[in-house]
Amino acid sequence: MGLSEIKFHYPLQGDREKTLAQKAIETINQYHFQVGFHWALVEKENYERFLDHLRTIHGAGQEALMIPDNIMHGDIGFTMNFRFDGYQYPDKDALVQKIMDGGIAPRNETLDTKFGMRKKDMECLGMPLGKEEVEAEIRRTFARNLELYSD
Repeated sequence: MGLSEIKFHYPLQGDREKTLAQKAIETINQYHFQVGFHWALVEKENYERFLDHLRTIHGAGQEALMIPDNIMHGDIGFTMNFRFDGYQYPDKDALVQKIMDGGIAPRNETLDTKFGMRKKDMECLGMPLGKEEVEAEIRRTFARNLELYSD
């Protein structure tokens, strides 16, 4: 059994779309072999701990949102997103700090490519980057992955 394509608006619009989305998620959960889940921001082993931390932040949703993408040949990839309501652009720095307070670093692959290469080069030379510089790049990485929407 294969699902070839799923397209939904977000936020879901109308009862029919909500019902179809729920049926799609139930089918996807039943047939695991079709599905790939992506959470590129943190390492796989830190995923649940990261979600638990995000849930403690004021205004956080309780569940990660599964957004279907990369649908090819019966395989469905999902991007996992986490929603925070009530935050506006001026709150971005404070929200990034709250995310960082969890102490879970992003994956090395999500860091800026130039920074990652420089960090690797400096470590090979026996001169690792300072803690402040690494934390600043971690902050920038989390900030890049925050998307703020207004109605």
